[in-house]
Amino acid sequence: MANHGRDFLKVLYQQKWLIIAFTCFVFTPSMIRYFDAPTHHYESETSYEQPAKVILDTTAHTGEESAVRLSPEAQEILRRIKALTPTFPAPPTHILASPGSEALPVRLIGVDLKQRSTRLDKENLRLNGKLRLKVTGYWLSPVMPLESTIPADIRLWSHNSRITKSQEITVGPIDGEESWMPGQVYKQEYQINLKPISSVFSGNIHMTVNLLSRKNGKFVPNPLQSLSLYLSPNVGRGRVEPSVLQAAVGETPRDLSVSFRLGNGAEHKVPIPARWQKGNARIAVVSAFGFGSVDQGEQVCEVVVETKSGQHTWELTSGVETAQADYDYYPAGTLDHDKIQIVESTDSEYLSELGQPFRKHKYIGFLEVPETLGTIKSITFNSESSVIYEVFDVLLLPASS
Repeated sequence: MANHGRDFLKVLYQQKWLIIAFTCFVFTPSMIRYFDAPTHHYESETSYEQPAKVILDTTAHTGEESAVRLSPEAQEILRRIKALTPTFPAPPTHILASPGSEALPVRLIGVDLKQRSTRLDKENLRLNGKLRLKVTGYWLSPVMPLESTIPADIRLWSHNSRITKSQEITVGPIDGEESWMPGQVYKQEYQINLKPISSVFSGNIHMTVNLLSRKNGKFVPNPLQSLSLYLSPNVGRGRVEPSVLQAAVGETPRDLSVSFRLGNGAEHKVPIPARWQKGNARIAVVSAFGFGSVDQGEQVCEVVVETKSGQHTWELTSGVETAQADYDYYPAGTLDHDKIQIVESTDSEYLSELGQPFRKHKYIGFLEVPETLGTIKSITFNSESSVIYEVFDVLLLPASS
């Protein structure tokens, strides 16, 4: 008997979606239906009269490891369940309510993620920060009919959770639609515009799907699923006026006119126009960092130049080639790095730690290019720091400067 119990658990581990089958049969042993919202077309509808016990048949113990077999009825159930299986299943603990847990009106089975024709999977967890993201949620109404929508949201978090962007969504039937019934699986699609998000943070991020529960008079997130993803930065044109750049370097530079924000693990490759690939003595980077501090001389970002003969790597370091944007927010001597050459300053929208107005800064740092490098084909910025590193522009300075 004990061996059969181990076999049962083994099958549940190997065929985790049988858990969902048990959930459906416990609440509605006569029906599992799949509902596609908001288009409201039933993709399949099947009635099952067999009780839950048909799911598993185990062989008798023979002295060796027991074989586990699925009955034909169970195989058919499993086949239909797999048709409802999301690419990213939610943890089973979120699908099945634990004793004493909050009675949620719906359970999230999992999600699909798609950008244009690309469907993300466990081998491809990269989001293009310039494209919209379609999130398809697979929902199960476990106990009571759901007659109206309930509040939820999808949140994207920077790797250290210092920055979060959320999009409010609703789960359930909208006005005039049929109620969601217990034991039925429903799909709903949500669109997320990633551009405003990838303009703020990028790289290694987290995405959570949350029901919003009312506690102490406020809606607080109740996470149902969390995914670790990569978000590419949204790249734009340079954000410093040419006259300001010229004043900073002493003459007209070769302005690559590019700007982006890099979070932990983010990278961006800047191609060099053919007419500017030769004769460069220095690379100037207008930048700053925020949402954290970096000690003097510590790396903020790695810069890799690709040439015809190979690669050359520099480190952009705190207090040498870049510095904290809100340096003057803190009392003098607070930060553990130096303030470097300032290119431009803007008034902050909030007060300093001492309650005074202050200005945020853009800094310029220089990287010396060895003569032996010759042709520069591209410059790649790689950030492994915990801060947000913001590039406002990249310049090439010819040997004459």
